[in-house]
Amino acid sequence: MPFSHHSHSGQFCPGHAKNSLEEVIQTAVSQKMEVFCLTEHMPRHEADLYPEEVEVHLTEEEMVTNEAEYFKEASRLREKYASQIKILIGFEIDWIRPESFTLIQKSLSSFPFDFFVGSVHHVHTVPIDYDTPMYEKAREIAGGTDEKLFEDYFESQFDMLKRLKPPVVGHFDLIRLKSDDPERSFTQWPGVWRKILRNLDFIADYGGLLELNSAALRKGMSEPYPKAEICKEFLVRNGRFCLSDDSHGIDQVGLNFHRVLQFMEDIGIRIFKELQTIKMSQGSWTRTVLQEGDKQNFPKKGDVVAIHYTGCLYDPSKTNNMGKKFDSSHDRGTPLSTPIGVGRVIQGWDEGVQEMSLGEKSILTIPGPYAYGDRGFPGLIPPNATLVFEVQLVSLNGKTA
Repeated sequence: MPFSHHSHSGQFCPGHAKNSLEEVIQTAVSQKMEVFCLTEHMPRHEADLYPEEVEVHLTEEEMVTNEAEYFKEASRLREKYASQIKILIGFEIDWIRPESFTLIQKSLSSFPFDFFVGSVHHVHTVPIDYDTPMYEKAREIAGGTDEKLFEDYFESQFDMLKRLKPPVVGHFDLIRLKSDDPERSFTQWPGVWRKILRNLDFIADYGGLLELNSAALRKGMSEPYPKAEICKEFLVRNGRFCLSDDSHGIDQVGLNFHRVLQFMEDIGIRIFKELQTIKMSQGSWTRTVLQEGDKQNFPKKGDVVAIHYTGCLYDPSKTNNMGKKFDSSHDRGTPLSTPIGVGRVIQGWDEGVQEMSLGEKSILTIPGPYAYGDRGFPGLIPPNATLVFEVQLVSLNGKTA
């Protein structure tokens, strides 16, 4: 199976997972995966520690140190195994309360992560997937029924989606894991179903990937996260899916992917995506495809391209992370025509556009060193700012899409 977008290791998720990060990667290589995403958990407030973390007196400072060590080791392993597998380095967020946003921003600004998985594991600050007593505590706070807790879960998820617009949405319907009937149709509860459809609308609108997460199968459920009825609604919205094993050790890497593939075939999912991330010599820039090109005509160094684009400052709270706009060819009514790969444009463009085929529309997220660096652009772009461009390759050496 070619890829997974969600994984953990015992090295950086002790008590929650098994095996070293390198052992997990070696297992992915042995299974001939093309892309494997590393997504250890972000730091949390000490008030949100799990029981085994409390027992060993884990501190928030130690979690921050753990994150730094994780990024360092993940970067080393990405280089070591670069000839065998494409490794993306990300993290899984924990949306617990509004204050979680500050911690998430800190992680995003501290390290050049390739992406992150947006997840909800808590409702009313209580874990809902840890064990049955904690689930029941959250249910009691919500009003005493699964229905009310489900409504609150999808409301919290919507808050997370609005604030962060995560590139990958993790285990969308995790809330059913410890419920009285994990196989229950969500349509039996109109209020819950309305919130689900609203959240799917939002994810489809900003272009997030909804992961098909096989972990539900190893936990005894008959369908992956999310259930078929949810996937079908996302298909209607032209939503995009990706594949994840949510592995917590080598024995779970790629586990039950064959069942997920059959599930996809049964409900009509014909295409799933991978995050388009291109590793640089230092840091990284990313390319997320919004509309496929012809996949035949690619620019080469020195070719003349015409590109329609909109450039924005990076803002994780906005759609596609596109914050304040600083430039757009659409405002001028004419695409930019330029030789590519010869230093006429910023480095992220020079290299990113050469990965696109004619007609493709993509999001290029370009860190400061591959944009305007420490000089910035006076009055428009601060020094070392990360920039986000929506770009479309409309012609190549005079040939149009």
